[in-house]
Amino acid sequence: MTGSNGKTTTTEWLGHVLAGAGLRVSVAGNVGYPFCLAVIDNPYPDWFVLEISSYQLETADTFRPAGAAVLNLTPDHLQRHGDMEGYRNAKARIFANQHSEDLVVLNSDDPESLPLLGRTAGLESLFSLKREVRNGADCLEGTITIANEGVRTPLMNSSALSLRGRHNLENALAVICLAGKAGVGAGALEGGLSNFGGVPHRIETVRVLDGVTWVNDSKSTNQDSLKVALESFDKPVILIAGGLSKKTPYAVLHDLVSRRVREIILIGDATEELALAWDGAAPMHRAGDMKGAVSIARSIAGQGDIVLLSPACASFDQYENFERRGEHFRALVEALK
Repeated sequence: MTGSNGKTTTTEWLGHVLAGAGLRVSVAGNVGYPFCLAVIDNPYPDWFVLEISSYQLETADTFRPAGAAVLNLTPDHLQRHGDMEGYRNAKARIFANQHSEDLVVLNSDDPESLPLLGRTAGLESLFSLKREVRNGADCLEGTITIANEGVRTPLMNSSALSLRGRHNLENALAVICLAGKAGVGAGALEGGLSNFGGVPHRIETVRVLDGVTWVNDSKSTNQDSLKVALESFDKPVILIAGGLSKKTPYAVLHDLVSRRVREIILIGDATEELALAWDGAAPMHRAGDMKGAVSIARSIAGQGDIVLLSPACASFDQYENFERRGEHFRALVEALK
């Protein structure tokens, strides 16, 4: 599993579905459990389910997955890969060694992923929220459907998915495509898609206090993941953002921020960059650090509001990683009275 956004959730979700179908599964890779250690700990599962980053793929010369997915491609890590073509080529290495019986899953709605079509020797399976696919999975008018050589089999209603948001509907379709490669039947698919609890730091509700919902999306390390988070809510959002800038055009989110965010609280090194990018979108507060941000949010949030930590930046200016950032936010919120 690779892509710009959704990798961890989709990897863990696939592992959950396979395990629910009675298969022995080891989930590893960029989720925080090294593949090399997983092989030592459990060398003979039915399936390894791996999250792979573009950095790891750069040096993957012999890696050959039986099924591989590129979930989406948006500008990220360009300081390393140079441009989108370099980034796309790094991601494409996930299926470079595949054979004709192997599977590659691609997002047919994602313009940056479309150039990957036809670049693998394996079987191509597509997922879409906009159109019917011949092979793969799609969701039109709320019905998730599996397609096999044009034969369409309805699976479930999208409202039954356990995770909210359009992005998670796309993630679910990718899970369906890959789980099919493992031979998972419709019943196990529906069960696993409807009872998965999600993963920490990904639009994770921490608590509801005095009618205010506090949400930890510390995994949001770029502007596209912030976009996904904001589009997941239909209530007023108090946004905590900032950290170490990814030097991407944050201003493209100005209109979305103005529509979805009631007030902005900025932290970290990117404070002034984000303040300039979102000038006029919503009232702004410069908190400096997480403790200050939570304090400000507590003082301004009212009944029905959502306080959303979705930084759109890396964490390394103030934290070891995004997990530490999310854990600090959670601890501060849980301590509120």
